[in-house]
Amino acid sequence: MTNSRRMAVLSEQELTVLTDGLRLSTRQAEIARLISQGMSDKQIAWQLGISFGTLRTHMSRLFQKCDVKDRLELLARIYVTVNDSRQNHPVPLFQRGDDTGTSDSLSVKA
Repeated sequence: MTNSRRMAVLSEQELTVLTDGLRLSTRQAEIARLISQGMSDKQIAWQLGISFGTLRTHMSRLFQKCDVKDRLELLARIYVTVNDSRQNHPVPLFQRGDDTGTSDSLSVKA
């Protein structure tokens, strides 16, 4: 049985990294996110409420801006960009104690 719902592969923070790091427009970042979810061109066009031709124009400009030739290269560029951002700005997974600073236990940040 297939699940028709798709999970977000890129977080909002990672989308911001793409828009800033690769200088993507909001629409281009959204298309990159949908590509990363494995959606076909037709599915993306339907999801965004645009024509197939308009989507292909957006994708052509996205590929040109990222200096890639196809979806696979785009996904690799996304991975490298997001991974580089994580290395330059590590996100703490744990924080020590609670807000009062009285606990020495480690707790997972939500």
